Amino acid sequence: MNGAGPQPLAYTFSRLCEEFPGRLPSEIHAEIERLPDGFLFDVIEMRAYAGTKRAYDVSEKQQDESLLDLVKEIEAELVQEEINERRRREEAADGRHDDQR
Repeated sequence: MNGAGPQPLAYTFSRLCEEFPGRLPSEIHAEIERLPDGFLFDVIEMRAYAGTKRAYDVSEKQQDESLLDLVKEIEAELVQEEINERRRREEAADGRHDDQR
């Protein structure tokens, strides 16, 4: 249940029953068999995405614009630092590679 490897069957059915309240495990099983492979899990993922997007949109509207701009600026700086670090590592690796020739 830590994301490594397949989930126990009972846990999988438990999650599906949570996502589709009022349905018996036997009904969920019938839908798994009837629908394309992975479809119910795609529905769960879409629900999670939509909920997160809604929360983001609401929070973005409620936040002070200058604070939101600061958050975006910091996020961009962190991403740029990561890009720069990767480039330094690649250049260092290329330099070692050239020295070996």
